Amino acid sequence: ARARQRGCTLLVTDGDWQGASARLHAHVSGYEIAGGRDGVPTPGCGRISRVRLAMRARGRSVGRPARAAGG
Repeated sequence: ARARQRGCTLLVTDGDWQGASARLHAHVSGYEIAGGRDGVPTPGCGRISRVRLAMRARGRSVGRPARAAGG
């Protein structure tokens, strides 16, 4: 109750909380690689510079019907 009064949010990952007022579903839809050999992005070399997520939120506290974001 105290967390709710202060506007806090509890996020459960890789699980399910029965009775939660909202659900957030997300999955990685793509990523970009920076660096690599000779400055050219090469799979398996360099580092991930950007991750794209496809997300959907729904539930009582979301305020709108299910919606999707991401690409």
